[in-house]
Amino acid sequence: MYGSAIGYVLPTFRRHVFRGGSDSLPKVKQFEEMLRTGPLPLPILWPGEADRAQAATLLPDGGKYLVLGPCANWPPKEWPMENFAALGKLLLDGACKGWRPVVVCAPHERERALKLLEALAPYAPIDLTTGAQELLTIYACMERAQGYIGNDSGLMHMAAAAGIPTLGLFGPTNAIVYQPWGRCAKTLVAPNKELSALTPPMVAEAFTELAALPCVAE
Repeated sequence: MYGSAIGYVLPTFRRHVFRGGSDSLPKVKQFEEMLRTGPLPLPILWPGEADRAQAATLLPDGGKYLVLGPCANWPPKEWPMENFAALGKLLLDGACKGWRPVVVCAPHERERALKLLEALAPYAPIDLTTGAQELLTIYACMERAQGYIGNDSGLMHMAAAAGIPTLGLFGPTNAIVYQPWGRCAKTLVAPNKELSALTPPMVAEAFTELAALPCVAE
């Protein structure tokens, strides 16, 4: 998949090496072409019983949950934290009234996410930023949620794989290639690829429209 030398030296009867890629096709479609498979199934992860049991404790039955992924591995990919806070309040007082926010990020990003947790304190946020949960437990939590909004990141792709309405916010990275791929996944690309140009009302409207759509069949 990385076009490294090992792909050429391992003994095999058949070889497929990913070279370069395209700026105009999603990664999944590029892999279909490389492997000549025809349509691939949607991405999915497999949490275990313990992961799902812990997720049920963290996100109990009977509630509705909005997962927010405010961090990324590159600052230009991050929508401003104050915008995430304003978005959360806008949705949780409006279209998602009665839901609880769930904030998720890698443990080394927690310091940045604390500002969002503090801003959403009146809505009893669920904190999944400490690293105490395994990634498969985080995924099981996403399966129990009603939606996800976040930057271009691995967590965004996990949410899409979980099959929940997933809105990926894109700035400088290629939204065609790296878009979330799932039953209920969409992108919102910032004007001029500047994430700060996206306003909370714009994101709230896009998510509300996405959450109202029927999910495509698997």
